[in-house]
Amino acid sequence: MNFLVVVADTFRRDHLGCYGGAVETPYLDRLASESVVFDRAYAGSFPTLPCRIELFTGRIAFPYRTWGPLPQDELVLSEVFRSAGYSTALVSDNFPMGHAGYGFERGFETSIRVQGQWYDSFRPRQNDISFPTNASWIGEPGRVQQYLTNVCDRTTESDYFAPQTVESACRWLETQGRRRPFLLWVDIFDPHEPWDPPRSYVPEAESDDFPWILYPHFGPANRYTADQLEAMRALYRGEVRLVDRWIGVLLAKLKSVNLDDDTTIVFLSDHGMFFGEHNLLGKGSKIPGDIRGWPPYEEVAHIPLMVRVPGARAGRSQALVHPGDLTPALVELAGIPIPDRMTARSIIPILRRQAETHRSTLMTSWALRGARMTRPSVVRDDDWSMVFWRTGAPPELYHRASDPGETRNLWPAEKAEGRRLHGRMLEFLRANHCPPRNYWPRRWFVSWGTAESVSERSLAASPGSGTNG
Repeated sequence: MNFLVVVADTFRRDHLGCYGGAVETPYLDRLASESVVFDRAYAGSFPTLPCRIELFTGRIAFPYRTWGPLPQDELVLSEVFRSAGYSTALVSDNFPMGHAGYGFERGFETSIRVQGQWYDSFRPRQNDISFPTNASWIGEPGRVQQYLTNVCDRTTESDYFAPQTVESACRWLETQGRRRPFLLWVDIFDPHEPWDPPRSYVPEAESDDFPWILYPHFGPANRYTADQLEAMRALYRGEVRLVDRWIGVLLAKLKSVNLDDDTTIVFLSDHGMFFGEHNLLGKGSKIPGDIRGWPPYEEVAHIPLMVRVPGARAGRSQALVHPGDLTPALVELAGIPIPDRMTARSIIPILRRQAETHRSTLMTSWALRGARMTRPSVVRDDDWSMVFWRTGAPPELYHRASDPGETRNLWPAEKAEGRRLHGRMLEFLRANHCPPRNYWPRRWFVSWGTAESVSERSLAASPGSGTNG
């Protein structure tokens, strides 16, 4: 059996038709109709690179790893497959994964990097290049200038990064796909910012005065007007349509080379993005006095995940799962013994309809980094969510069954639920390699203060330039 894994960075679950979204995503919707679709998949290690470490290692990474290279002492999925005789290939335009020395290509016989995405110093930066909208609305202008320099000679849709990535993967399938069983990992950076799809994918942009804010100042969303925020959402929807269209091209190629019937296909994202919810824009902020790592609320943490296994019955699952749970399942589907180091929980029983439940507790988190206050975690079970920073900091508590957007903080009115979730959190950390320096600052459930939420405190921060991390 072959394996095709497609990861689209920052792809909000609620923008897929198969998850009830209003954006037209016919190709992913068709894949969903043939797949087991996970309705309650949540990010674990957050954001981009910690998620890739989790996916590559099959271990929940945030308790003991942080943003950065793939550690040399970790066993990774590509090495396991390659040792078993599989052809392994990574095709990606994901700029953070391509940093020199980061090692995410380890174990892949072929690694194809599409250059020029985001602020990749692909070309000498043109500092006089013009912005597509009012310059004061653009965050990180130096990086945006680098990006605009990188794409200044685009002429057709195929020159955009998602199409380039897919076309590279298609060429690999044509030349290598039938030689022996394969693991092909396609990592697409879109719809991650900057939001710069072809104009034909943004029907709202017909007027000349449309504010093409491809990369905003991340921070409190009320820095921008309602119309400006809606323009950003429209650009993001255009990116979603573009990614869906080109994933369709990739799936069509798989079929045309007669590999479709013997290939397990996976689609997922690492996380989402705030577009004004909780008065947040982005994923994090560097505004002085603001919270650097905002809580990974629902819009960011709830991710799409679908797995199509040849011959398996399609359907939907309500099981609570993390991305890392996919990794040992792929190994098992390949008939390879699961290495002891892959300690995430395989979703094979869900895929084979042998079980309906999987995890009782999920945890989405920035890297813990000791006692820092700026790296919150969210622990979730079937009905409740709790944001937790560390011992001594007031948590936030949400009854997700009645408040799916996690907007009504019930702390301290529901202290018993908070204490229960704190106990679940400690169990999760102990089971997932959490070192003492990260465990003990969270060991005690001691809190004071009001029920004020971090997003409310962010409102008080003066708008300013930020980065999304």
